[in-house]
Amino acid sequence: MTDDNKPPMFGPSFVIDSAIHEPRSGKSALMNQMIAHARQLVESIPQDKQAVLAAAHERYMYFAGVYTDTSPEFSAKRINEDRARFAHLLKFTDDGRPSLSDERCAEFMAAVTGLPRDWCLAWDEVEFIETHGEDIYAKQDRKKQIVEMG
Repeated sequence: MTDDNKPPMFGPSFVIDSAIHEPRSGKSALMNQMIAHARQLVESIPQDKQAVLAAAHERYMYFAGVYTDTSPEFSAKRINEDRARFAHLLKFTDDGRPSLSDERCAEFMAAVTGLPRDWCLAWDEVEFIETHGEDIYAKQDRKKQIVEMG
């Protein structure tokens, strides 16, 4: 579902030293179950609907400001129209970075496709994991632990 030709996403990133990384087992196990369920759901979606979901997810990334290039399909005009129509779903951090939400993404995708919201949530989750890696939640937990200790 990922495309190496997409522009890179921006925002903060961090590196975790795997030698000191020990994720909390309960949360990681639960997240792994949720990811597995999302993958099963995505695999059950008909191929033609998967293409619609992929396009809607990409459209959300432009709408939210994660992808910043423009093309004929994702022109500034279309992005501005989406931002006017779905202004309630557009959020930014205090320093101007996009603030993403699974819930807002799924609501946007369902609205522009007419497809079930659970399909949209599953698609977003699988796309996120394929972009950021299986252990992204464990990394976030560890980063939070480090900050709290400091």
